[in-house]
Amino acid sequence: MASRSEVSFARRTAKNSLAETAAGIAGCLVGHPFDTLKVRLQTQPVHNPVYKGLVDCFLKTMKWEGIGGLYKGVGKQIGRVKDQG
Repeated sequence: MASRSEVSFARRTAKNSLAETAAGIAGCLVGHPFDTLKVRLQTQPVHNPVYKGLVDCFLKTMKWEGIGGLYKGVGKQIGRVKDQG
């Protein structure tokens, strides 16, 4: 039978792992839209830009694609959260 300190260590480790994963997911959900907008601005054509700036990029993304447009690809990023810890 496991000692009290071994059980306590296992619980602490599980809680820490869960907290780390939750923090990583929260960070992805908050930061991903900014990354999406940044990439759209950086990859637009130089001679015929689609967006005038960050706010214009945000407004057009919301108009054309809705909130989902800001979170394209977030699933893969969230899937890698635990691997980064």
